[in-house]
Amino acid sequence: MQSELKVDTYRLAVLPIAYLGEQQDPFDRCRAESAIDDAYRDVFSTGVRLYALYHYMLLVRDKLGDSTADAVWDHQQVILSGGVPEAGEAIARAFHLIRQASSIGPLPAGIDSGVTEVPVEVNIALTLLLNLPESPGYAGSTTDRAERIDDLQADIELRFASCLSRCRDEIVKIFFSTFSFPGSALQ
Repeated sequence: MQSELKVDTYRLAVLPIAYLGEQQDPFDRCRAESAIDDAYRDVFSTGVRLYALYHYMLLVRDKLGDSTADAVWDHQQVILSGGVPEAGEAIARAFHLIRQASSIGPLPAGIDSGVTEVPVEVNIALTLLLNLPESPGYAGSTTDRAERIDDLQADIELRFASCLSRCRDEIVKIFFSTFSFPGSALQ
């Protein structure tokens, strides 16, 4: 007789959304640390929350497998979009951008800076700042990107990356124990 773990994917989907909903708006938290123009509110809030869900999904995928993670993500998209297809598409697009930028990994930095790597969160921040329509730095085409980068608030990608890193650390810390059990790869 083979035992099988029964997983309620809807509850797994709601868990991080409920947690994130109880937290202070990510933009307000980031803004408290440094001056950030209010025009960046939507891209910061969307990006930080979705990056947290991205890392939550990595935990789910690692511990419960691809099919469970896919089912959880499907529920999350419906919950976050409120059933509005256009909103669901925008969420899926932003999540896809995060996944793509994350796959690049950290990049080597200039020797003069004393930093050996640029954290992956800087890639993600720039990707979201230039590719999400709610961003003041949105570049509708690749030819507009160089011009739009110059128009961004100074060091905004570094501030955004810092917020992304902190939220990643928090979500992993909060939900680590949920997915840690004997034989877990995270232990």
